[in-house]
Amino acid sequence: MFSFNQLQNIVTIRYRALFFIILPLMYFVGIIGLQVPSVQGFFKFFSSINLWVSLGLIWIFQEQKNNAFYLFAAVTFLVGYWIEVLGVHTGLIFGVYWYGDTLGVQCLKVPLVLGANWLILVYGAVVLMARYLPLKGIKTTWIRAVIQSGIGAALLVLLDILIEPVAIHFDFWHWQSEIVPLQNYIAWFVIAFVLVYLGCVSTFTKSNPMALLILVLQGCFFVGHTLLFQLL
Repeated sequence: MFSFNQLQNIVTIRYRALFFIILPLMYFVGIIGLQVPSVQGFFKFFSSINLWVSLGLIWIFQEQKNNAFYLFAAVTFLVGYWIEVLGVHTGLIFGVYWYGDTLGVQCLKVPLVLGANWLILVYGAVVLMARYLPLKGIKTTWIRAVIQSGIGAALLVLLDILIEPVAIHFDFWHWQSEIVPLQNYIAWFVIAFVLVYLGCVSTFTKSNPMALLILVLQGCFFVGHTLLFQLL
């Protein structure tokens, strides 16, 4: 029997390059499969599984997991999920919306994978800021984190703008009259800002190539569908 640490070492050292080839192929095949009516149901079924696999790989590729990392991951997952529950049941956070059947098992009318997706996106933004916008010249931690969080949250809002029409089309979720309210994007920014800020000030290693890859792949996934909607 392998321990988790042994499994992590095997995946990150021996099969690292392989995963960086397979995962983009998975997302590419997903784009094509969802566009083909005859197999669309099959690929819809695997949409949530793909997100769980993505989160699992991010977890495995995370080095030096400490209590700060576990706390950040748990808070982000739970806040992301329960914000969605409150949003669906009240309409006061994002606007009036509801989830379809595509994203798998639901609890309280919200797919459980939504917590995973919030964690994937927020942590990807944290790693992105740490790598490409470290702001080392700013010595005050909270000021640096505020700037990083603002930019990271803005990027996630831009991603959500790409996500919305695709999500509606494939029955991920639906809006009242299928009009995405401005309230949704404001709420996304505020919630993402708080969670990215938590990640930026937390004392864990923020170097995870898998998190960056999956953030980029998610962007490409929704851009790809948007382009295909225009062409087909």
